Amino acid sequence: MTTPRDNLLRTLRRQGFETVPLDISMCPSQVEAFKKRFGHDDYLSWFKVPHRFAGVPMNPGYRDGRALYRRETLPEGASIDVFGVGHSAQPGCYH
Repeated sequence: MTTPRDNLLRTLRRQGFETVPLDISMCPSQVEAFKKRFGHDDYLSWFKVPHRFAGVPMNPGYRDGRALYRRETLPEGASIDVFGVGHSAQPGCYH
């Protein structure tokens, strides 16, 4: 039997696995619910997630993200944030 770390690495290298590594993230309200139920907020350990997250702070790259889409006709009410990501209130749009 491999360690959880080795199992994750073998999975990432496409060398097969013994168990499927789990990935999970919870919104703040779910973390609170977990903490009330189990007395701690370390849900990654509780679910035996074999890795942890590492993030890099991002700084906005544009004052006006619309400048990235000059040739595009954007839907009414669409906006582009400072990271260049489009957002729309149209039904069926999730950004």
